[in-house]
Amino acid sequence: MTTDGRQPPSHLLECMLENDPYLQPYAHVLEHRLENIRKVEERLIRNTEDLSEFAAGHEYFGLHFRGREWIFREWAPHADAIYLVG
Repeated sequence: MTTDGRQPPSHLLECMLENDPYLQPYAHVLEHRLENIRKVEERLIRNTEDLSEFAAGHEYFGLHFRGREWIFREWAPHADAIYLVG
């Protein structure tokens, strides 16, 4: 188990093969896919604590009415300009 409580890809693969031995011929493909999943997850949660926090971005970004005022937040790191029309 990793420090953040998640299972490492190697352990997940072992569990998968133990639960379904017919997957054994595809172990190398599964290992590759699990590694890709780990890399994407790391990229997505780079500035957050976990994947669920990342997935809750819609609660922060966008247009929201809070405390008698409208707040608009958008994440566009490579944008040259953003226009709000309404």
